[in-house]
Amino acid sequence: MSRLKLQKAYDCLTPSPAAKVRMMNALLARTDARRSRGHLRRLALAAAVNVLVIGLAWTAYRSGWLTGNTPLPARPAPAFPVSSVSPAQTAREPLSLEALSMGLRRFDAGDKTAEGEFISLQGVRGSPEYEAALAWQDFLDAYDPDGSLLQANGGYFNRVYNAYLCYTPEMEAKIDALCEQYGLSLLSGYTDSASGLSLSEAAGVSDFLRPGLDAELIWYYTNDDGSFHAEGSVRPEAEVLDFQLIRAVKGSFSEPVLNIGRAADYEQWTYTTAGGTELLLARTPERALLAADLEGSFVTVNLLSGVGRKALEAFAELIDFAALS
Repeated sequence: MSRLKLQKAYDCLTPSPAAKVRMMNALLARTDARRSRGHLRRLALAAAVNVLVIGLAWTAYRSGWLTGNTPLPARPAPAFPVSSVSPAQTAREPLSLEALSMGLRRFDAGDKTAEGEFISLQGVRGSPEYEAALAWQDFLDAYDPDGSLLQANGGYFNRVYNAYLCYTPEMEAKIDALCEQYGLSLLSGYTDSASGLSLSEAAGVSDFLRPGLDAELIWYYTNDDGSFHAEGSVRPEAEVLDFQLIRAVKGSFSEPVLNIGRAADYEQWTYTTAGGTELLLARTPERALLAADLEGSFVTVNLLSGVGRKALEAFAELIDFAALS
């Protein structure tokens, strides 16, 4: 996996920041055990230096990796205004980047402020999962703009909310209010690849990569409801395709979002797999993604390199979406 691909991965995807810290440590440990896999160490280092999180400052901790004494960077600049849609809008929209968009948002890109269009990894506009995640992002964009509360409360930790990196009771109260408003449950539990369990065992799902593939899952973490984030690669032919797969179980409140740059830059179309799953496929010359609105979950796959239209459709056939529903 090239450094450019790694930077794309961590500049775009914003899962739990502390999960990235755990991933870095897990990957470093694995690299020490298998020194021939030098790209894993590079992946870990990229995770450490390229974390760009919208809303919640990434130096808060989820499981005690960081302390209140850690130097804290400035928080990202406030987001552009985002038009929220009433949760009463329940008609099912066709899958599209526009139906997933949370609008243009500014974020801290090291020594400058950048902007990009972020999409939901929870579901389409109008769904409870989308609306709650959007409201949470809007709250974070306006909350603690100078980072003073984070500086003062960096050591605050409440295990009930450890999936959300809350550092004040006010943040916890906001999550509780959103869960009540949208009828969602808190994420709980945490298992990752260091546990020795397979992803299927940890998440309670069947194997979702088609048998016979030259494939590897490099790292994952799961929650008790079966939601998970997995990183891996497949080699369908000569080219290695690195991917991130996120499964958000419906009925739970989750907050990761994905920076896609601009939806208008993507070629996008609907594709139905041989197994009958309808997907959104989208691509630019530099990257690609697919999304599936399944009965019990919403699944997004982020490809870290550009592929052609036919190649993206062929990649979609490598995943058994029925196993992730």
